[in-house]
Amino acid sequence: MAACAGRHSRRSATCPAPRHFDLYSQALSKIERGFATDLTDVAAMVRDGLVEPQRAKDLFEQIEPMLHRYPAIDPASFRAKVERALGGS
Repeated sequence: MAACAGRHSRRSATCPAPRHFDLYSQALSKIERGFATDLTDVAAMVRDGLVEPQRAKDLFEQIEPMLHRYPAIDPASFRAKVERALGGS
């Protein structure tokens, strides 16, 4: 990507557009996956002020009713992981 520096207005296969990801979605994904490195990442996001725990829990509550669409995700287990990672309510 060093060759792309200064070329933000020109996009090509060698210089793709930068991508930005919602940190709350990333945090919840990492919590659900539950690897030690993921949980360390989430703790760092919280520590660095990138993710506010209560906001992440609120966002989880918004998506929780729709989790039945994803059979690989158990809503109750996911909720428990969120509470462990971000503090229980």
